[in-house]
Amino acid sequence: MSSAYVAASFAVTAVILAWDYLAPRLKFQRVRRAIRLRARRNEAKRKS
Repeated sequence: MSSAYVAASFAVTAVILAWDYLAPRLKFQRVRRAIRLRARRNEAKRKS
């Protein structure tokens, strides 16, 4: 019984740590993409 609890808690901890690692990187990629797209739109407006 105790080993199942420990294994489950390790699994939950691993999932949370993985999410804490990945979430900011995914958001950073989305923000960089939005900045690039905005810059392209602004450049296209300036050229028109």
